[in-house]
Amino acid sequence: MSPDRVARLLVALDRHDDLALAAILHPDARLVIDSGTSAGGVISGRARVSRALGDLTVRHPDASFEAASVNGAPGIALRDGGAPGDVLGILAVDASADGSVGALWLCTATAKLEHWNGRSPGGGRD
Repeated sequence: MSPDRVARLLVALDRHDDLALAAILHPDARLVIDSGTSAGGVISGRARVSRALGDLTVRHPDASFEAASVNGAPGIALRDGGAPGDVLGILAVDASADGSVGALWLCTATAKLEHWNGRSPGGGRD
């Protein structure tokens, strides 16, 4: 994924800009949500994916989005605005053939975010 596409996605999320977000997403965009529970799943379609991403800012109004390396590629971290600034979610981004954002993977599973939050498995800080 191009760092430019991720940067545009990051700006759209930071600004709560639904139009910019929709412009970046492929019409058939898919968002896979790994919550670590049955609440996860797959959301398909530009409008639904855009709404789901926008809902992150509603559910976490004090959180901020920041650029992050996710599995060695440009991605986005959602970081809690309060102390200690834990990562609440990680967004991996894949491009479509036309260069738009075609697939996203959002991980909010606490156990899978332990590495991002400097914790060893089991909850203790490293």
